[in-house]
Amino acid sequence: MFSFRHLYLLHRASVCMRQSVLRLSQRIPLEQHPCPQFANIRLLSTNPDNASMPNKQSVTREETIGPDTKKSNYSKAEKPDLKIVQCLTQIMKSNRKVDKHDPEEVYKVLSDGNKTVDKQQKLQALISVLDSAILKGDVHSQKHIEILMTCQEFRELLSAVSDSIPIYSRNDLLLLLSCHLDFQILRKNIQAKSDIMENLLSNLNKLNISSLIKLHRTTKQLRQPEMENKVMNNIGSRWMEIEKVNDLMSIMQMITPEMRKTLDSSIQDGLEEKTLQKVEQLSTEQIGQVLEFLSVARRRNLPLIKSLAYCLKQKGLENFSLKMTASVFESLSKLNIQDNELLHLLSAHTVQIAKDSRKSIQLLTLILNCCAHLKWMTPDLEKLLHSYYPRFSESINHKFQCQAIANMSTLQCLQESDKEITLATLESLNEKNIRQEYWLFVALALGWNNWSVEWITASVLKESSVENIQRRFPSMVTHLRQIDYEASIAIPNYMGPRLNIGGQKSSKVTMHNTVVFEVIEATQTLEKNFDENVQTGINTPQGHVIDVMVLVDKTGKVIPFSSSESSCHKVAIKVVKYENTIRPSMKPTGEIQMWKRHMESLGYKTVLIPYHIWTGFRGKTSKLMYLEKTISSSVA
Repeated sequence: MFSFRHLYLLHRASVCMRQSVLRLSQRIPLEQHPCPQFANIRLLSTNPDNASMPNKQSVTREETIGPDTKKSNYSKAEKPDLKIVQCLTQIMKSNRKVDKHDPEEVYKVLSDGNKTVDKQQKLQALISVLDSAILKGDVHSQKHIEILMTCQEFRELLSAVSDSIPIYSRNDLLLLLSCHLDFQILRKNIQAKSDIMENLLSNLNKLNISSLIKLHRTTKQLRQPEMENKVMNNIGSRWMEIEKVNDLMSIMQMITPEMRKTLDSSIQDGLEEKTLQKVEQLSTEQIGQVLEFLSVARRRNLPLIKSLAYCLKQKGLENFSLKMTASVFESLSKLNIQDNELLHLLSAHTVQIAKDSRKSIQLLTLILNCCAHLKWMTPDLEKLLHSYYPRFSESINHKFQCQAIANMSTLQCLQESDKEITLATLESLNEKNIRQEYWLFVALALGWNNWSVEWITASVLKESSVENIQRRFPSMVTHLRQIDYEASIAIPNYMGPRLNIGGQKSSKVTMHNTVVFEVIEATQTLEKNFDENVQTGINTPQGHVIDVMVLVDKTGKVIPFSSSESSCHKVAIKVVKYENTIRPSMKPTGEIQMWKRHMESLGYKTVLIPYHIWTGFRGKTSKLMYLEKTISSSVA
């Protein structure tokens, strides 16, 4: 029989045991649990041998069993705790946020968010954890979120927030957007996405520009073109509200080529106007991005382009990479902008930072292509490209090898020492059976110098190649005619294959071009037979135009083209309409000087007739005397 005193002690013991069990659920190690001993109370046992065991020994035996029990019961409770703290510590160290926030405090916020019932507090806890641990705008933010997703506590909080999205207000959803999650963590919850989109799309005018940019990214991830266009149109109609330069650059990057087909042109007009207002705040890299945007969109906004070029020249190119330099070259080429000062700056920077690597050579070939299109080159850049010319065949593919040879020829960068390298490259390309149009491209650019004739006649104008081009590429027959015509007028006693592709007839210059017409009229007086002694409007393979061409003997007298005299000279006459385009001290000096270099490389004697001099003569006699004098001096 128990006395009342014993019953009271048993009650106290049961209360202490209940408290100990509650402490177990709070993950307190077993060694820290109080185990009070009460007088005259023994632990019961089913073993008769232990029935009379003293209380102290029984407790000791239970304590010896405790460590095994701890390993089996507490390992699952401690590992998630340690795991998420370690995850937070690792992420915050990589983001350099460990000095600003304590990982254990961040975990406490996460734990409290899981325990609370209030949906608003759960959202605030999620946002607080992400803002404390994830670095906004970091390229590794998505990777860090995936690391957090491996922790059960974070997944539970995120799931609770996802399930409560329908009850959140617009401001709450904007807070969720500000977490930089980009909805990747909600990719499994389609209903949550739909609820957010339905709520935000109905309130577009109430969102600011930054929120609209985030919303546009979300619609793009959801692959909803209609929603994407709706958000983009709203942004475009509110271009005057754009204040941040980063927002402006983000909007430009959002416009894809597919979107431009249906996008209202007024939106791009507004973005360009805002860029013009913010042009002084742009960095050099951002200026390059804007130029690329304009070139891809084929929008030749001259006021904006001139402002961008001015700012780029003022800021300098100290931190400009070769890739960015090539991008600016390409943009200027596509927009056909010839800013000599900017091109000189870009060329000097290219010479300074170019390296002997495969990637660098590939970028140099891109710059070479842009210079050929702009018909512009500096001596230093020409020297650099010429030094890397033997490496082109190792660094670029077949198409770009043909393009590089053609561009070097167009810019007159090839020298006699490059003959073996060029012919060896062409021979190796010929063995690889590259496309016929690439051959034509190279042939048109090389022209008819003293070491390309044999290759052109043997590879391009051979009968099998011509038949193949006529059969498979009818649109390229015109180029064949041009090559054949160039051969007939550029090579004395041309004995190439007689192909049934016809000859290109010289075109008569129209009457509206009074300057050229007066030159033709004066030249016509040299000999009565106009058709035999004067050719006009001749197009060279490189795209240059000869206004007037005549054949002149040693004495400077114009003779018919049918003449059999071997010591004659072909004289190409070009009318220069602006006085300031002739600058012999510069190399090159624009299109006119490039034309002169090209004609001289083909064996022509050149005559440049400035407009202001030609119009200064009164009467045909004085003009004729001027022509005779300039033609005679050109062959002297």
